[in-house]
Amino acid sequence: MSGPLPEAMRPRTLLQDLAAALAVTFLAVPQGIAYALIAGVPPIVGLYAATVPTIVGSLFRSSRHVIAGPTNAVSLIVGASVASMSVQLGLTPAQVAIQLALVVGLMQVGAGVLRLGALVNYVSQPVVLGYITGAGVLIGVGQLPNLTGTSGVSGTLPTQLLAWGAGLGRLRGCRSRSALALLLCWWDCGPSTGASPPRSWPWPRRP
Repeated sequence: MSGPLPEAMRPRTLLQDLAAALAVTFLAVPQGIAYALIAGVPPIVGLYAATVPTIVGSLFRSSRHVIAGPTNAVSLIVGASVASMSVQLGLTPAQVAIQLALVVGLMQVGAGVLRLGALVNYVSQPVVLGYITGAGVLIGVGQLPNLTGTSGVSGTLPTQLLAWGAGLGRLRGCRSRSALALLLCWWDCGPSTGASPPRSWPWPRRP
């Protein structure tokens, strides 16, 4: 076989792909474990969900905009479904998650065959922003017990907040001060948009 190598098979491109693969691997391992904990399934399931869809998806096509693997919103929805269906069906959370993934996969294949992707154009931007904001709030509240080392409960948003607030009274002094300092650092150092001024505290600072 003569002629120049394709761009994707040149040594320079392969090295760049290897560096990108290593970066994604180091990011996907803790991310997959965290999403598995949010979904209420064993951590190993998160690793499988981060690797298998990526391998299978890369065999068909590549995209810079499509995420092949778990996301925070999907993990939140799966966690809510697993919590309710595992009790009703008497199955383990992993079994419910696997069956749910198969059903959703069949629905996605059917939507692709029928070319229903155009329906996304009719979803307004405020609906998408509200969905993302709500998912972020629920995930943040659900991780508050892990931040402070208290016991959390499942349920509605007010129920989780009340249970977390009740557990704060049983915190040790060192742990409570560490959690408060972390929250203050996040509030002070968090990203701010260009339209609004950066956050600042009322006490004077040294120049």
